[in-house]
Amino acid sequence: MTTLITPSHHDHEATLDDAAELINTLERADGDVDELPTSDKAIAFLTEHDLGHEADLRRQADHDGEAAWLARFRGGREALCELWDSTVEGRAPDERSLATLNELLDRGPRVQLRRTLAGVHVAHRHPDDDPTGEALARVATPLVDAIATGATDRLRICANHECRWVFEDSSRAGRRRWCDMATCGNQAKVRRFRAKRRVPGGAEDADTTA
Repeated sequence: MTTLITPSHHDHEATLDDAAELINTLERADGDVDELPTSDKAIAFLTEHDLGHEADLRRQADHDGEAAWLARFRGGREALCELWDSTVEGRAPDERSLATLNELLDRGPRVQLRRTLAGVHVAHRHPDDDPTGEALARVATPLVDAIATGATDRLRICANHECRWVFEDSSRAGRRRWCDMATCGNQAKVRRFRAKRRVPGGAEDADTTA
């Protein structure tokens, strides 16, 4: 008898875009500006990205307290940012960030096999006591998977050092340097143009890649 394994649909599959969006909620230009300054806003982000259930997340935040819950959320985001940055920059991430991420990944859903009349159903078992850890584990998993498979050559940090947004380069040539050509890329072009005018006979900077 052949065993039938059927995959189960999961509503909370995260992507690299989700990871990048979470990292980018902390603006790193002109000092840190947090777009998610309260647990309400952070929970809304996790819920809108289908990473967790609002009622479960809010219950945990109320139990832990605003300050403690936010500190953990921000610690997870900071660790994820450090992992992305270090991967792009070709260096080792700091040990504290790795410890944070390993702790969170341990809170991720577990694959569980369930017997059915037709064979086997592949389901997921969730840690009922830590929905926040599970949500952060979900959003970290795509980046971890990319590192595990060596699929990191398209990970980027915006070349505008006053921005440093992270993104996945989906351009055909794979040479995109800016998070957005209309903002950061255009600002860089303006700076190069002004610098060239200040230096007579200066060479044209050929880098116009979006």
